[in-house]
Amino acid sequence: TGVNKGGFNVAIQGGHRAFCPFSQIELHYAGEPASYLNKTYQFVVTRIEEGGRNIVLSRIPLLEKDMTVKFEEIVALSGTGKTIHGKVTRPQKFGIFVELASGIEGLVHVSELAWDRVENPEVEYSAGQEVDVVVLKIERKEPLRDSRISLSIKQAGTDPWSTVSSKLSVGMSVSGTITRLQKFGAFIQLISGVEGLIPISEMSWGRRVNHPSDVVKAGQDVTVTILSVDEIGRRISCSLKDTAGDPWANVEEKYPVGNLVKGKVASEQNYGFFIDLDETITGLLAHARVAKDKKGQIKKGEEIEVRIDAIDKSAHRISLSFGEVAAAEADDKTTKEILAKFKAPVKEVAGNSEFAEMLKSALNKK
Repeated sequence: TGVNKGGFNVAIQGGHRAFCPFSQIELHYAGEPASYLNKTYQFVVTRIEEGGRNIVLSRIPLLEKDMTVKFEEIVALSGTGKTIHGKVTRPQKFGIFVELASGIEGLVHVSELAWDRVENPEVEYSAGQEVDVVVLKIERKEPLRDSRISLSIKQAGTDPWSTVSSKLSVGMSVSGTITRLQKFGAFIQLISGVEGLIPISEMSWGRRVNHPSDVVKAGQDVTVTILSVDEIGRRISCSLKDTAGDPWANVEEKYPVGNLVKGKVASEQNYGFFIDLDETITGLLAHARVAKDKKGQIKKGEEIEVRIDAIDKSAHRISLSFGEVAAAEADDKTTKEILAKFKAPVKEVAGNSEFAEMLKSALNKK
């Protein structure tokens, strides 16, 4: 008949007034107190004091008696894979609570909501929404309302991994959406409920990738090549670089050894500089291959002219040098100037160097 600070005012037979605490009206959270006004329920008298002037009531014993029968029915379904109908009561960040019967609730953890990744259950689900669930596990406690029931919504449907081999195979090119990034690679949704991994080593042929965010971002649509499918382990490995083709296939024609080419300084390491010759090919300029007069002049992001010294096509490596050609030419000019100062003429002999002739002349004089 009314609501006060601690519970409900209840009119019972014989014209008596009684009191039912909020905690004794339902086995779980009662919701809006006003929804109980002017409704008739069965109660158990739990306490009488002051000659009947203070009567305390509870619905819990009656609800628990009815709940025992329903609880045993739910226990019988545990682990069978059979579905049971329920109603969402409280969506939370970690999952949703589902009422299976009056006073009996179970939890669907966020990992069991769907085969696809669910970011926020509070957005995906709402109170009162009806769902079909499978009972995974029951941890029985007394009173029964304190028992823990683990449920699954995704297992009430078809497992997409059971048919993955008929949809995805090694060598196939598939378009998908990047779902999340990790240090070791990026996850991509290939079909509903099935994700694959693009390892960081499979993101670029020549570009040095320190983190997947250097190449892709969450929500981006990309095309990948399937490298392997492990149905039992639920793992699919994908390649982003294979889809574009191997740019190293014709690297020797594109960058002949001995040629001077322009490249952009990408980064500096302890052993040298990585130089981007184009978007897919990166070469290494070792510190030892930098001319003395050029040391300290190389800055990240700048464009410099380097020489192609060597190419290891199988290992995808290009060795570069910077300023050494100009330095060698300068040394050769200096040598000629020194030789010109000698009074004794240097006779040129086919196949011999000027330095060899100078040495021969000096030995003859001795």
